[in-house]
Amino acid sequence: MAEVAPSGTWRSPITAAMVATAGVSVYEPWIAPDAVYWLELRPADEGRNVIVRGDPYGSPADITPQGFDVRTRVHEYGGGSYLVHDATVFFSNFEDQRLYRQELAAAPVPITPETAERAAIRYADGRVTPDGRWIFCVRERHEAGAVVNELVSLPTDGSADPVVVDHGADFFAFPRLSPDAATLAWIRWDQPRMPWDGTELWLADVDGGELRRHRLVAGGPRESIFQPGWSPDGVLHFVSDRTGWWNLFRGEGDDGLTPREAEFGVPMWEFGYSTYAFLSDGRIACTFRAGGVHHLGVLDPTTGELLDLDLPYSSFDPPYVRALGTQVVFVGAGPAAPSQVVSVDFASRSVDVLRVSKEVDVDPAMFSMPEPIEFPSEGGRTAFAYFYPPANPAYEGPHGERPPLIVESHGGPTGEFTPELSLETQFFTSRGFGVVSVNYGGSSGFGRDYRERLYGQWGVVDL
Repeated sequence: MAEVAPSGTWRSPITAAMVATAGVSVYEPWIAPDAVYWLELRPADEGRNVIVRGDPYGSPADITPQGFDVRTRVHEYGGGSYLVHDATVFFSNFEDQRLYRQELAAAPVPITPETAERAAIRYADGRVTPDGRWIFCVRERHEAGAVVNELVSLPTDGSADPVVVDHGADFFAFPRLSPDAATLAWIRWDQPRMPWDGTELWLADVDGGELRRHRLVAGGPRESIFQPGWSPDGVLHFVSDRTGWWNLFRGEGDDGLTPREAEFGVPMWEFGYSTYAFLSDGRIACTFRAGGVHHLGVLDPTTGELLDLDLPYSSFDPPYVRALGTQVVFVGAGPAAPSQVVSVDFASRSVDVLRVSKEVDVDPAMFSMPEPIEFPSEGGRTAFAYFYPPANPAYEGPHGERPPLIVESHGGPTGEFTPELSLETQFFTSRGFGVVSVNYGGSSGFGRDYRERLYGQWGVVDL
């Protein structure tokens, strides 16, 4: 029988040392025909970021040799620091910010020029043409006290300097090639807007490493375009919040595929985010948030049917969904599961966990399961949170006594608490405390109006 004891006095196997012990961070998976790649941030290795290669049949192996740290400083937040073409890896090295080419089991070779001032020119978010000859990517130059962002192309063998293919905007992101490499899509925006305020979607014809016939197809000061991409048959797709919610659209018009009060996009603090990816049969694997709940589903664009995948994950944040053929790879987590790289094959229906960020040797019965809640806020509005009740099978509180409640606020505008394992939260819930993690006005996941509640009211609405 459970022991009756005052809340906050329960003994727990989740120790402070366990909370303070760092694991690795796993992020930015990439699928190649013969393997899956991902990045690991390793605190125990001086915070180095390493590309790892793995598959369901063997142990993961490091690709990045000692002396290299795979990380870009474009926009300072980085992301999109590497890409894979066949068995060749291209990556940005943190120390000098040059792009490197690395053949499997070979030493990395720089393919961008060395700069007079170290790390003054930086690269991110690249894509290689199908023939393997060219990379299109974002470049950021720090020169003469100014910072200039551009879209550039460069030969993958480093035989020539990068060439500017678009310029004039303050920021660029998501250069994405059509399957036949005939068209490039990308987004651009200007200060003082952030990418979740308003961006523009541009297309241009690809002529070798050059672009011709630039044209604006969507977006503006009050429309946030996120993640342009191409279906296997060459149809443009993108996420837009023109309806007040980040929904998925097809083509250059108003062909909305997900007319729902749900978010199929996220604030682009970093490069490399991906909320959707195409399967070979034309269906779309996608993550979305609705009513405070995270989902991973499959969308049939011909019928509009959106099916949830029955997987033990409730958080996909940041979103990294990649697909190749019938295989989907993502980073998922749950209330009792730390972040992990997961591969799902729709042909064999197999699910493989390729890497877990942190091994947690605790009985899952100790973990409090979060409940998404809504509560009234100022001005007749509604706000959202996750409530974690006390949970410890060895104890129960005195009859009629409410447990103490810890209220926590996330760190900044457009942030979001997600229902994933937090040993810090479980440290308290397993000792008899309740915890509520508040997604105050301004948080992501609840539509544009909710996200904009904080505008001009930072330090007011959130408090």
